[in-house]
This record gives sequence, structure tokens and C-alpha cells, in this order.
Amino acid sequence: MVVSSIAAILLVNLEKLVLARFASVTALAYYTVAFTLANLLTIVPSALGQSLFPAFSQLQADNNKENLLRLFSRAIRGNLIWVPPVIIILCLVAKPFFTLWAGEEFGRESVVPFYILAAGLVVNIIAYVPHSLIMASGRTDFLAKVYWAELVPYIFLASILTAKFGAKGAALAWSLRVLVDTVVLLYLAKHILKKKILSFFKFGYGYLTALLILLIPSISILILSDSLPVIFSFGGVLLWLYGVIIWKIVLNIEEKSWIKSHLNRYYLTSQK
Repeated sequence: MVVSSIAAILLVNLEKLVLARFASVTALAYYTVAFTLANLLTIVPSALGQSLFPAFSQLQADNNKENLLRLFSRAIRGNLIWVPPVIIILCLVAKPFFTLWAGEEFGRESVVPFYILAAGLVVNIIAYVPHSLIMASGRTDFLAKVYWAELVPYIFLASILTAKFGAKGAALAWSLRVLVDTVVLLYLAKHILKKKILSFFKFGYGYLTALLILLIPSISILILSDSLPVIFSFGGVLLWLYGVIIWKIVLNIEEKSWIKSHLNRYYLTSQK
């Protein structure tokens, strides 16, 4: 675990070191601002991982494969449902936020690296679930081998992309690395669960429809308009449509009941 943690720290921060070496300190500042906002998204899956780890450990100790698979799949489904709308919200507010927070220059230079990092985060957040499963199974040696095997190729990839594209290249290198991470960790989780990877992502056409309705117009808005009222108005409508399709088509009866029970509990608590 210690060995894997050392490699993970190097992987998470390597592109920043490379960026300062092959580009400039100014480019590093642009990237750091983008990375800071993007990194906010990892708070939720990190908290989720703290709950999943003991649950996975208990289910494996009880040899309860059915419930273990159900919990794993539900955690994947949950991340796939909540991540896209949150990513879109952050992308819509990124440019005005950077401009107000750090100035017009950062609003111009940090926004594209943030979009690239956001795309990587979509898959990186999924990786928290198989990571928790691997940790709970006691196979931290898997993580150490994966992270150290990635280190040297990532140095070359980050160096080449950063030297050519600056902060955008650093963001692209990071996103490509976490994509590889996610695929590898899901593959390792498949061996623990003895289940095909694709079985974790069974949503049907309803989820794909909701995702396309959310993504395509949102990307068009970001490209064609700088007006905040237009961005927020259309963004609000798209998020509402996404939520309706997810509720009506994607979520099953058990998931809807769980959400309703928690909403009722929060409502009753707030009335006291």
C-alpha cells in the first residue's frame, strides 16, 4: 500500500513538474487553476470510497458474491448518473468563474485545460469504485504494479504533449492516464468479481439518450455563446430534461424508492 501510494503521488503531480520544465511557470499557473476546480469533483467519490471499502470487505469476508456484485454495480451506476450533469454545470460556469477568481487572462487560458480535465474526470471518478474493491480484497500489490508500470510511459507522454501544447497538453496527458487507469482497474475488478466489465454498464438506450441530450447542446452553447443568461437558461433546461429521462426510464423501482425515502427523511428532519 505504501509503495502504491508513492507511485500515485508521483502520477498525480508529474504533469505539473513537466509543465514547469518544458513550458513555463505561467502555463503551470493556468493549469493549476483549472486543476483546482476540476479536483473539487473528487470529493464525492473519495467520500463514497470510505463507505464502500468496509462494505466490500464485509461482503467478501461473508463470501456474499451476489450482494457484492450488486453493490459494485450500483456504485458504478450512481457515478455514471450524477457525474455528467455536475461536469456540465462546472463547464458552463468555468470561464466566468476563472475570470472573476483569477482574472481575464486565466478565464481565457485556463478554460480549455479545464474542459480536457473534466473529460478525464468522467472516467476517473468511476475508477474509485474498483479501486475500493481491490483495496478491500487485500490486493494492494495490484495497485502498486499498475501505478509503477504507468510511471515511465507517463513521463514520456506528459513531456511530449506538454512541450507541444503547454497546459492543454498537460491536461490531455492526465486525462489519457486516468482513462488507462480506469480500464485497468475495472479489468482487475472483473477478476475479483468474476464478471464481465460491460455488465457493470448496462443502462440501455434511455441513459444514452439522456446523455446525448445533455452533452451535445451544452457543447454547442459553450462554443457559440458567451452570454451568461443564455448559458444558464439553456443549461437549466438541459439538466431538467436529463433528470426527467433518468427518472422515467433509467432508474428502476428499487432505486426510485430509495431516493424517495431519503428525500422524505431529509424533509421531515428539516421540519423539526
